[in-house]
Amino acid sequence: MKLLAIVCGAGLDDEVIEILKSSGARGYTHLENCTGEGRTGPHMDTAVWPGQHHIVLSCVEEGIVPGVVERIRETCAAYQLAPPCRVFAWDADMLL
Repeated sequence: MKLLAIVCGAGLDDEVIEILKSSGARGYTHLENCTGEGRTGPHMDTAVWPGQHHIVLSCVEEGIVPGVVERIRETCAAYQLAPPCRVFAWDADMLL
C-alpha cells in the first residue's frame, strides 16, 4: 500500500478526489485551508502572500499510483495556468 499526499491549489481538490474515487481508492482525508511555502512560493492566505492549499491523503494499492499521478498531471495541464499541485507517496502499513 502507498499513502498519497496530494497538495494542490484550493480549486483542484474536487477533481483530485474524483480521480481517486474513480481509480479505486476506498477513502481519503481532505484537509482544507492549509498554508505553507515550497517550490511554488509562499501561500499564506494573506494580502501579501495570497492563496492556500488543500491536502488530500489517501492510502491506495500500489498498482493504481501511476494512473492516479498521470490523471492528476493531465488535469493540471488542461488549465491555461497550471494550478500548483504536488503528489508525494510513502509506503504504508495499516497497523490497527
